[in-house]
Amino acid sequence: KFQMDFHLKTDASWLEVPQFFTLAHGERSFTVKVDPSILKPGSFSHTMIYAYDVTCAEKGPVFKFPVTVMKPLNTVEHSINGKAKPGCLRRTFFQIPQNARSCRISVENLDKNNAGRFVLHSSFQVPDRSWSKYDFSKNFELKPNGSVDYQFDVFGNYTLEVCFGKFWSNLGESDYKLTVKFDQINLADTSGSVVIASNNITRFNLCNYGENPLRVRPEVSFRELVQSFK
Repeated sequence: KFQMDFHLKTDASWLEVPQFFTLAHGERSFTVKVDPSILKPGSFSHTMIYAYDVTCAEKGPVFKFPVTVMKPLNTVEHSINGKAKPGCLRRTFFQIPQNARSCRISVENLDKNNAGRFVLHSSFQVPDRSWSKYDFSKNFELKPNGSVDYQFDVFGNYTLEVCFGKFWSNLGESDYKLTVKFDQINLADTSGSVVIASNNITRFNLCNYGENPLRVRPEVSFRELVQSFK
C-alpha cells in the first residue's frame, strides 16, 4: 500500500493552503483559498505551492503547483506615468466595462531631447474564439514630446491585458505617459444588427453608457449575406 504525508507551503500572503496533505494510492485533492483584496489592482501575481515529504524535507519539494492571479483595474479611464527601459515590458490588466465596444490608448513621450521606439501589445480572450482575432500589436517611434493614439474594438466583461515598453535595441531610458480609455457606446438592442431586404428602413439605437458626452460618426458595412430558400 502506498501512502505519503506532505507538508504544504507557499510564500504568498494572499494564498492559503492546508498545512498537511496525505496522498494514498487513489486520487486526492485539496482546497486552496485566494484573498485578492490585498493585491494591487491591475497587477499580475504569481507564486508556487510546494509539497515536502514530512519524513525527509531536506530532499526538497516532491511536487509543486503554480498559482497565477490577475486582478484587473475596474475603471473607464486610467493613466500610467513611468520610465521605460529597453526590453522591459510593463503589464497592466483592465476589466472591460460591460457596455464598452471600443478602447483608445494614447502614448506620450515625455522626453524633451530624445526620440524613443516603443512596443504596445494588448489582447483579451473570448471563449470559443481565435485568440488572434482580439490581438492588437504596434511597434512605433515617438519624437521628443511626441504622442500617438490607437483604437481597437473590445467586448465588455472580459479582462484586457496591455503590455507597453521600449524596444530592446533602443538604448537609454524614456519617461512616458500611457492612457487607456474605454468608450461605452453600444447598440441598445444587439439583436437589431440585422438588415432584412424586405424592410425599407432598419433602425439602430445607440446608447452612451458613460458619464461624458461623445460625438459619433456611424458607418455601416455589410459582412455577411444570408439567403433563404423555400
